[in-house]
Amino acid sequence: MTRKKCIQYTAPQNKAALSITTKKDRASGSCPPGCAVTHVSSPFVNIELIISYRTDTCLSLPELVPAAQQLSDILLTEHFFSDSNSLPKPTCRKGCSHCCKYLVGISPAEAYYLAELVETYPDARQRFLNNSSVILQACDQLAYIHESRFSHLEQDSKNSEFISNWYSELKLSCPLLENDVCKVYNHRPLVCREHLTTSQPQACRPDSPNEPEILPMPFSVAELLMNVCAELENSMPESILLPLSLPWSHANTTRKTQKWPVKTVLNVLINQLNRITQSQVLKA
Repeated sequence: MTRKKCIQYTAPQNKAALSITTKKDRASGSCPPGCAVTHVSSPFVNIELIISYRTDTCLSLPELVPAAQQLSDILLTEHFFSDSNSLPKPTCRKGCSHCCKYLVGISPAEAYYLAELVETYPDARQRFLNNSSVILQACDQLAYIHESRFSHLEQDSKNSEFISNWYSELKLSCPLLENDVCKVYNHRPLVCREHLTTSQPQACRPDSPNEPEILPMPFSVAELLMNVCAELENSMPESILLPLSLPWSHANTTRKTQKWPVKTVLNVLINQLNRITQSQVLKA
């Protein structure tokens, strides 16, 4: 897999600290100041990405999220919505919110990012606090009844399914959901952006006897961001339960303020892009 990097200069001061576009979105000519070019190839997609950045800045985990959202949108557009694509189109529509009752995990970067957003929406903030209280009380009961089972979720997929079913029985909707619409739709978690189906909406109900037909992403940007966070922090990949992300972010404020030079972030991002796309090739 070929990857090349442009000559680097000091980027304009008014540009985003880190942003991702494609070659066709870039103006013709040479690579603009403060950018890198990398090719993303997988069994599903082949895209040249332009990663623009300010060379004079450092980035925290939540500041990585907008670029990850851009990458996710690029993959969705290129893979599912291009005119040349023969894949079936997603049936997901505004107001269809069955999947908003699933228990999902997000990266530490998104947990901090969403926590900042939620603080500007008092109703959503209160729903987070209410849901967190219900979940934590239920967790205490679950841990008491199924202590050994609950403590090995990462090693056993059956346990993960058990927890998913347990959560669905709590009948909780995502705290970001309001009148069957995501309160922060343009900033919704990556795992939500990547969950597209071709099934009828009823198949996505947690209690449906039928499995929804999920469209395969070229690769998971949610997983990519999780791995970028782990490499930057020199730790294992970490998944934060979305409904518990607000109290989690309040309990982990020190990590939120840590920053890395943008070139360090860029190197980690390209390294993880290489790794995740190569793994997709091996699976094909």
